[in-house]
Amino acid sequence: DDLSALPNDLPAARLLVPEIREVESLRRQVHNAIEDIKGHLRVFCRIRPLNDKERQNNDEEVVKVVDMMRLEVSQGASYSFDGVFAPGSQEEVFEDCKGLVQSAIDGYNVTIFAYGQTGAGKTFTLYGTPEQEGIAGRSIGHLFELLGELRKKHAVAVSASMVELYCGKLVDLLRPMRRGGSSPTNSPKLNLRTCHDGGTQVENLTEQEAKDVPELRRLLNRGLAARTVAAHSMNAD
Repeated sequence: DDLSALPNDLPAARLLVPEIREVESLRRQVHNAIEDIKGHLRVFCRIRPLNDKERQNNDEEVVKVVDMMRLEVSQGASYSFDGVFAPGSQEEVFEDCKGLVQSAIDGYNVTIFAYGQTGAGKTFTLYGTPEQEGIAGRSIGHLFELLGELRKKHAVAVSASMVELYCGKLVDLLRPMRRGGSSPTNSPKLNLRTCHDGGTQVENLTEQEAKDVPELRRLLNRGLAARTVAAHSMNAD
């Protein structure tokens, strides 16, 4: 508590820096070794419950959950996954993705995507609702929670880009708005480029800095609002 004694402690603190770095390096190795054990590619199945229309039609469930990693369909075929949610809460689904946020901070490339038929619940799982937040919003909150500790030792900046692939064309969802904010500006053509390290970069893609959770969530919502949405009979309940 005595700040006047702080300068005298600086030489000792400097001696601890290599030890702190070694501990941090070990933490990264252990965390990402655990993620590797779980598998570089993990597949989870989330079963959507019957909606109101399906219940009114007296539709029945055709999927039976055998255990936390297996399910059966009505014909008797069995399928195995890294995990099965039936349907599971938004919190439970995020818990299986949570560690990937730390991996991203540690410098690993991370991808989470939802695959399934229209109306299967992909959007709900990824983005949820204001009352039941999805993976994206929860990841944003957890990201800044982890960065809070990191910022005590390092300068940290967060930036975001958002791109849509629609009819074979890349669309920049965060491109600047026209004067008055009525519609986005026409952006330069987006091109995919392979980097020297083997990674892929999207040229001319807008990148915006986000200083906190609300700002990054606003960017996410802005990008979602700019998506191309086509009316579809299968998701009109």
